[in-house]
Amino acid sequence: MSSTRPLSGRPQRYVDILRIIEPLFLPGRFNYWKANFADELSDELIDVLIDAMTRVPSPHTFIAIEPMGGAIARIPESATAFRHRSPSCSLLILSGWEDPADTDVNITWAASSSRAPSRCAHVPRGTVPRRVRPCRED
Repeated sequence: MSSTRPLSGRPQRYVDILRIIEPLFLPGRFNYWKANFADELSDELIDVLIDAMTRVPSPHTFIAIEPMGGAIARIPESATAFRHRSPSCSLLILSGWEDPADTDVNITWAASSSRAPSRCAHVPRGTVPRRVRPCRED
C-alpha cells in the first residue's frame, strides 16, 4: 500500500484531517478503540476485517485503515516517541454506541475484532499506542 500524493491533491494539516472525522464522534457517545498494524493489506486480512464488520453491534462502529509508510517510514524509529514506522498501514477498530446498556457487547466486539487480524497482521514489539476514549474502568 503506497501513495504518491494526498487524495485531495494537496497536503493537509493533521488537525484538518482530524476535523473530517469529528462528526463521527459526537459528545455523549461511548467509544472504545483498539489499534493494530499490518505489513500489507492482504486478501486474507481484508476477509478478516469484512467478517468483523458483519458482526458490528452498533451503527456507530467501523474499522479504519490508515496508510503509513512514505514519509512516516523515512524517519528513524528512535527519532520520536512513536517508533512503529515500518508497517504499511494501521488498523483502527472504532466502536461507538449511545446506550450504556450496550457497553459490554461493544467492548467485547472491539476487543475480539482487534485480536482477529493478528494471524495475518504485524504487531510490532514494544508498547503499541492505544487510541481509547474509555467509557468505563477496565
